[in-house]
Amino acid sequence: MEETKRVEQQFSKENFQQNYLNTQQQKHESNKTIKPCGLTIAVASYAQQRIWLHEKLYFQSSDKFHSVYNLPIIFKIKCGKVSIQRLRMALLNIIYKYSVLRTSVKYNSNKNQLEQNIKSMSIPLGTTRDADDYYQFQLSKIDQEDELKILLLNEKKMKCFDIENGIVFRCHLIKYHKDDNNNDSDSLYHDDFIIFNYHHIVGDITSYKPFITALQNAYENCQNINDEIPLQYIDYTIYEQQLFDSSSSDINNACLFWKQLLNEYDFNKQQLQLPYDYHLNSLQRSGYSSFIRIELDLELVEQMINYKQLMNISFFQLCLTCYYLLIYKMTQEKDLCIGIAVANRYRSELQSMLGMFVNLLPYRYQLNPSETFSNILGQVKQRCLDILQYSYLPYQKIIALHRHEQQSSSSQTQLIQTTVQVAPSYTQIDVILDNNDTVLMKLNDEQDNSVIQFDLSLSISYNQQ
Repeated sequence: MEETKRVEQQFSKENFQQNYLNTQQQKHESNKTIKPCGLTIAVASYAQQRIWLHEKLYFQSSDKFHSVYNLPIIFKIKCGKVSIQRLRMALLNIIYKYSVLRTSVKYNSNKNQLEQNIKSMSIPLGTTRDADDYYQFQLSKIDQEDELKILLLNEKKMKCFDIENGIVFRCHLIKYHKDDNNNDSDSLYHDDFIIFNYHHIVGDITSYKPFITALQNAYENCQNINDEIPLQYIDYTIYEQQLFDSSSSDINNACLFWKQLLNEYDFNKQQLQLPYDYHLNSLQRSGYSSFIRIELDLELVEQMINYKQLMNISFFQLCLTCYYLLIYKMTQEKDLCIGIAVANRYRSELQSMLGMFVNLLPYRYQLNPSETFSNILGQVKQRCLDILQYSYLPYQKIIALHRHEQQSSSSQTQLIQTTVQVAPSYTQIDVILDNNDTVLMKLNDEQDNSVIQFDLSLSISYNQQ
């Protein structure tokens, strides 16, 4: 037990993401501040454009009922009860306060651009009469475990949003009857479920925390919506456009770095010849996935920790190096480009903002098989540190630097076929309501790998308790 605790403590010292955040904040805090713009229509952010195009190119012709960009948050009532009426009022207040949750994203053919458009909304006055205009609501009653599994799976993979009309958020309540005789139709009780779900185009995983905070405040004070309206996602979008349309030294240096990193990369080469049973000849993907889960034994984990300390590297850098070598052994491809998603909240104002900020970065590495593992590891470490300085440049901007080398309109998405993610594993989050009388427990959905955005992904999670 003591040995396990020591290993977990070692993992908790991983600070790659925090270093990233600190580095980017120091770089950008001195730039022009983000201010309320007062606009309701603006061009979509770079992050929104990227996943919108990715979904159109790869998944538009697949199963029309299947989605790869749902982000459900699942809560189970641990104790107490939740008033459905109060909850629905709280959600309307959150949607009023955070306009991104009532924002449509639609292509404007006249201007040849993807735009976000905020729906107007009057101040909620104690009624949920017009709630359907702003979000989806569903109430299910079940009494079997199998029914619950199906409903939870559907929240992850079913196409349930209408982003062109601003329906990008939903709430699904599940009353789990079992053997109890509680007939209170306006309340949820112990072992019932609450699922909040939003489309990735208006939020990311980092948005969970500010959403949960807003939920607690709105539920406790559902009649009080006079709090200060925070900066909105559209304000960030305007700032972002101005930042990357400028010719500042930071932007020029970032462009130069990414141009050099991807110099002479073959954007039009065939897909990685991964050892599949068969290979697809089209861009279209179903989004369905299968997965293999491997739990590393404690002795191997100990060896990895000792080695990373000896080499003065992060756990992320060690795992990424191993993944490069794995891809090489499977494909014999030496010029590798692996996608890494970063939170990209590079300013302090962005930490509590609801919205989609994630940037996808092409970690290119040209592997020399004759090198020793330690040499390759050192090169990958340096590559990670170099990329860290310029990780704020949007993916589209990076690819646009090499547009003259592309021969197909889809090559900007073909660049990334495989991704890797290294992150702490699930930690329990409780939401406290009604002065500690009600507790909602956030459930872990790491077991759910029913959807995938790329052909091959590696996800490594570790316990940091």
